Amino acid sequence: MMPLFIRHHAQFWRIMLTLAALVAIIFAGYHFTAQNNLPKALKTLSAAVSPTVSSSAPLPSELHGYTVAVANTLSGQVTFLGGVSYQFHGAPHGMAIQPGTDTLWVTNSNGSDIWIFNMAQQTYLADVPVGVSPTHVVFSPDGKTAYSADFSESAVSVINLATLKTIATIPVPGGPHQLSISPNGAYLYAACPAGGSIDIISTSARAVIGKIPVTSGTEPYGMVEDPDQRYLYVTDTTYGRVLKIDTQTNTVVASVYVGARPLLETIVPHTEYLAVAVSGSGEAVIINRDTMHIVRQIPVGAYSNAVAASPDGKWLIAADSENNTLSILQLADWKIVAVVALPAASYPNDVIIYGS
Repeated sequence: MMPLFIRHHAQFWRIMLTLAALVAIIFAGYHFTAQNNLPKALKTLSAAVSPTVSSSAPLPSELHGYTVAVANTLSGQVTFLGGVSYQFHGAPHGMAIQPGTDTLWVTNSNGSDIWIFNMAQQTYLADVPVGVSPTHVVFSPDGKTAYSADFSESAVSVINLATLKTIATIPVPGGPHQLSISPNGAYLYAACPAGGSIDIISTSARAVIGKIPVTSGTEPYGMVEDPDQRYLYVTDTTYGRVLKIDTQTNTVVASVYVGARPLLETIVPHTEYLAVAVSGSGEAVIINRDTMHIVRQIPVGAYSNAVAASPDGKWLIAADSENNTLSILQLADWKIVAVVALPAASYPNDVIIYGS
């Protein structure tokens, strides 16, 4: 059977070969305008990749004061709404902000590198070589290490944040798609859709040391942790569930059916809610994390692929990768207040909202 990652992105592999490079304006010296606010390694690291730059889709007025970034897998663009779009020869896939910084990491799932931006200044800074088809990134609690899930490499790259160099590779035969890390940084958890497993990785031994028991046929895909980091929430695309995992016992303690093919998810800050992108129904499904009951099912398009919550818990953005739109939801009344149209064949695969 074709691996889940490839199945969900079959359009990408067919269309990418036929997409022409977009004509854009190169902003001279644009990459390093925010040097003084960067981690030390980024002040000296040169960007080996040179994307072209063009204007982007507008930022809805409701989100003024925030920065919204979108990873468009098919078009190869990293887009900052109301600002600029960066055109790469690759496939932007997952996004993460390095804690305590303005640094945005964007994985290139059609290559072997990660692109780094200053989120506040919307500037491209550098690229970091990793394994084949990186999908998502997490950071150690001490701020010294990043871990990249290299899906096609069936491995996790260990990146020294002081040098931005890969210092080790951890074999993960199940094919990691998304990662989480324990509060003490001792363990990584890897959602492995191809292997049908949730793997436990020792960061000191740099090896898989166990698996969390799940139902046979489960395909773990998305993964997030509670603010207190005791519980993990993992989407299962086979059975349409979200699993709640207690990391103290490494067992599934609850689950809820949310619909066909749930993909990425996010914690809504300052609330008890978990938002889940359910691609089969085109909905953003809101779950109470404590009770594991569904609170709302909100239609957001044809193929809901990703969701992102604002840091203040007021807004939710849902990406529809089939219609190339972003729905902006006001969480006070669960209403869609704006829909952003992205260029055709963008395939927004992940989205992130910063600031406020």
